[in-house]
Amino acid sequence: NMAKKKKLSKAQRNFIKKHPIITLLIVLVLVAATVFLRPWEYIDGGGKDPIQNIDLSEAKGKLQVHYIDVGQADSILAILPTGETLLIDAGASNDRDVRAQKGADYLINYLKSCGVTTIDYMILTHPHSDHIASADEVITEYGKNIKNILLSDDTSSGWERVAKAMQKVGIGYEICEVGDTYSIGKATLTILGPVDKSIFGEDNKNNYSIVCRLAYGDTSFVFTGDAETVTEKAIVKRFSASELKSDVLKVGHHGSTTSSCEEFLRAVDAGTAVICCGAENSYGHPTKTVLDRLEKLGYNVLRTDLEGTIILISDGKTVSRLAAK
Repeated sequence: NMAKKKKLSKAQRNFIKKHPIITLLIVLVLVAATVFLRPWEYIDGGGKDPIQNIDLSEAKGKLQVHYIDVGQADSILAILPTGETLLIDAGASNDRDVRAQKGADYLINYLKSCGVTTIDYMILTHPHSDHIASADEVITEYGKNIKNILLSDDTSSGWERVAKAMQKVGIGYEICEVGDTYSIGKATLTILGPVDKSIFGEDNKNNYSIVCRLAYGDTSFVFTGDAETVTEKAIVKRFSASELKSDVLKVGHHGSTTSSCEEFLRAVDAGTAVICCGAENSYGHPTKTVLDRLEKLGYNVLRTDLEGTIILISDGKTVSRLAAK
């Protein structure tokens, strides 16, 4: 049966006749609310479990690497088989463009949906909002259950909210240096960059990005933040081919032309490239230039703007993708 249309009351019809301008303004406000507030449903996941369509049972006993779809931002979660965790960046900002990024509530909900109660290492690659905008809220939420925080620099601006949150919960941080290694469960994290901070200007925070490689068994993953070509070339000069060769590369700067030079892509020589960016973002990321370069070099490209959150798993010998239910 067709539902009956609700008719306006006599009082409502009289109001419209007497106050047409006010009525028009009310209609415009309602339309604007529908158009502009709808993204918040996207930001908080509509109240749904962010990983409700993923069967994590397949990942039992394996390393998980979650390239979380936080829109035009970066946040990557690694979970070791023994439960240790690594969080690289906590983007997801509501400050600038709520249509392009999901907020802190979504990110924290995602972490909890994965059973994360402790963060063993938290890496904040550089102080740009699309990489650290939700970091203060993650720090506030987890407090002293965050065991280590790694930064590449503490002199540039942009860390104020993060520093305030750390001070509030009573935790500190460490400035990591190129070549430093950290044990996370049975995985080893090696800091690849930035190689030489003296060559970067204060204004180019992208090149302060921590670049690191997570090795687990015979498999490895490279994470680049927003590191640009100058950093990539310095890394290639600093490390041998065997120290860079990996299975998966997180493409630098969301697929911008500022990053992913051919020299670096050849050195990492990963079979899979993951690009973290927002659907229909205003920056045009990823660029055709980078996509063409990746294709030329034989990379299999995965994109969060097209596929949502991407979860890769490793048994220490091979890397595969966790399928949706």
